[in-house]
Amino acid sequence: MNIESLANEILLYLFDYFDGIDLFHTFYGLNTRFNLLICKQYSLHCFTFCGIKKSQFDELCQQHIPRLTNRVYGLSCAEDNCNPGQMDLLFTYIPSFEQFSGLRSLSLQNITSSETLIKVIQELSYLLNLMHLTINCYSARKYVINFQLMNDTIWSLPKLRICSLHIFAMGSRNFCIPTKISASLQSVKMTSFQLDINQIDQLMKNTPHLKHLSIYTEISSAMNDDYNLPSLSTLINLDMLVLHTFDLSKMVLFLKNLSDLRHLNIRFSNNMINGYEWEQIIRNYLFKLKIFELDMHDDIPTNQNIEDYINQLLDSFQSSFWINEHQWFIHSYIVDRTIRLFTSSKFPSYYPDQKLPRIWKSTDPLS
Repeated sequence: MNIESLANEILLYLFDYFDGIDLFHTFYGLNTRFNLLICKQYSLHCFTFCGIKKSQFDELCQQHIPRLTNRVYGLSCAEDNCNPGQMDLLFTYIPSFEQFSGLRSLSLQNITSSETLIKVIQELSYLLNLMHLTINCYSARKYVINFQLMNDTIWSLPKLRICSLHIFAMGSRNFCIPTKISASLQSVKMTSFQLDINQIDQLMKNTPHLKHLSIYTEISSAMNDDYNLPSLSTLINLDMLVLHTFDLSKMVLFLKNLSDLRHLNIRFSNNMINGYEWEQIIRNYLFKLKIFELDMHDDIPTNQNIEDYINQLLDSFQSSFWINEHQWFIHSYIVDRTIRLFTSSKFPSYYPDQKLPRIWKSTDPLS
């Protein structure tokens, strides 16, 4: 069959399977009919500029994208050694996001210039139809930006549902709670900012429809025994990295607020919670939990026999609750005197200091 014999409706349907760059590379220029379909009728253009040659980027930005700005559905840029300053180049061709009135998804990776990041933040307010935002920035120097303004701008976007922020910069680890209330955000990922427990409560109040949250935080020893955060009850998915040592009772105070949670991914070091304790927490407070991802590190006390310690710990994860009810299997290894326990989803891709473990054990009968 000759592709040119297909009806326009079928061709437009097929175009959905192509990234905008591949679409132009494959079909544009074949004939007038294809050119008109791509530039005049097709309305879901998504451009992923990651890894393309600068000459190809320049051609698209000079000749095609300016004519399509109101029909660009998704945009993804990434800076690397082969494509330095890609976002700055884009702004030379498209001076403002105001032209991307139909943009639904924006992903910006590896921005290294604070000036560029500031420009992006200033332009975000034009993207009234944006639903998915990802900003990843890695820099050895401190970003000279107003993080409060950034978060307020993001929380003000009327249709934004998913937001992922990873801005690694010296001196900019504390999270600025937005003063705006988002009526649309359902998923927030902020693993480069530290939130304390009280900030999590305020974040939830300013994001009342939030269901998925990824953060790193600290379980404070100052939490009172009557600690209560009803705002957390809307969460169904929590991914958290816990800093520093903590008291188990304080961790329980926090987790007991997550009664609707279906998926928990938790990582911490310098602490160890055994299987009996986890079982009690989950049975009493996390009774809707379906997916449990765990990763714990700790140093074995010098007065403890290593073999006995790991055996006792693994025994606590071998009750019917772990093996039969949920089939949540625990793996463990020891390097020097450091023990790591983790669920199957956390299987290590490397070992500390590239040392092979001296002991490796698992509750999974097949491992």
